[in-house]
Amino acid sequence: TVALSTSTLVAGGGDDTISVSGGTYGLYGASSIEAGAGNDSIDISGVQYGIFGAATAPAVVNLGTGADTLHISGEVGIRSGVVQADGDAQGDRITVSGILHGVMESTLTLGEGKDTLIIESTGSGSGIGVRNSVIDASAGNAGDIISISSVGYTGMAGSTLLADGGNNLITVSSEKYTGMAGSTINLGEGRDTVTVEAKTFKFGMD
Repeated sequence: TVALSTSTLVAGGGDDTISVSGGTYGLYGASSIEAGAGNDSIDISGVQYGIFGAATAPAVVNLGTGADTLHISGEVGIRSGVVQADGDAQGDRITVSGILHGVMESTLTLGEGKDTLIIESTGSGSGIGVRNSVIDASAGNAGDIISISSVGYTGMAGSTLLADGGNNLITVSSEKYTGMAGSTINLGEGRDTVTVEAKTFKFGMD
């Protein structure tokens, strides 16, 4: 079952609460959520995928202006999706949780405020926090907090994290094998703090 398939939800102004929950997919295909202005709270979940778009037409969540909260969960949190925290100065909080992978083949863009992004793979097998994706935290100078973690294989694989402005706090970790594999973190101006670690067996970076 699918909660929202190839459809658009436009919230407009005000402090909205939006819940999208499906047996298989939460947000599917070329669907989009436009949260608009206000301090919104959005929860998207699916048993298999919280968000599952298409490579040529990804599913999109645009948080709009305001201090918003977004939580996405599933066996895989996001695959072929785009998440945009709009460019205002208020801080947003985005949490993506997947039992296997947190984020796959997707793009997440943070805004100008002091945003918090938490991505986690909670299963103990071959799970990856961020896989073949781009996280763009280059807007603004407020300093973002970014945590990417995996209980299983690696925190970040085949991915790019852009953190050009502000004093950012970035942690990429794996409980077992490799903190970061085949990935790039680009730091710009500012006094950033970056921690990459594998807590049990192998390498911080591979």
